[in-house]
Amino acid sequence: MLAAVLLSKSTLPGRSLFAGAILLPMVVPEVVASLAWASMLAPGELGTVNRALGLFGVEPLSLLQDHAMASIIVVNTWRGIAFAMIMFQAAIEGVSDDLIEAARIDGAKSRQVFRYITLPIIRGPVFLFLLLTTITTASVFGLVYFLTRGGPGTQTELTSIYIYKHSFAFFQLGLGSAASVIMLVVVLVLGLTYVRLAKVEV
Repeated sequence: MLAAVLLSKSTLPGRSLFAGAILLPMVVPEVVASLAWASMLAPGELGTVNRALGLFGVEPLSLLQDHAMASIIVVNTWRGIAFAMIMFQAAIEGVSDDLIEAARIDGAKSRQVFRYITLPIIRGPVFLFLLLTTITTASVFGLVYFLTRGGPGTQTELTSIYIYKHSFAFFQLGLGSAASVIMLVVVLVLGLTYVRLAKVEV
């Protein structure tokens, strides 16, 4: 949302460069991004992150071993920023300038305009994004598989990894199918909740 608000301002210096940097994760294929992050988060002095931390006197970290889930969350967030920014920026640009101008004439500050004018108007797109990102996050597979394969142990064994292992590694197709149906029901419940909160006709 912050990136979308900044890009909606035509006076932002380096606007095109900033937009390109935000959109870059969407262009990079998931496998390539996963392997690149695996290299950057590698333990010891070979990892890019550890080299950067070493400049500040920090000892090398084993991020994919000691902080596996946190690393997955950071990488997945990085991957999703571009899509969120595109949706939010399109919604913000669709807000009538007359409403914003009227609010400013009444003495509203930029923060108040955003909170009481912009956010209520773009409520639908925000909940639509929440719905879509919930579905994609619940089914994320390649990113986790290439970074940790569900490890260490079962720390990052998400539902998609669990289904894959039991269906195609252990050949327990019944268990994998049951887990898939349960995940579908959970996503449907969350989706219906988002739709009701957004008051969107479906």
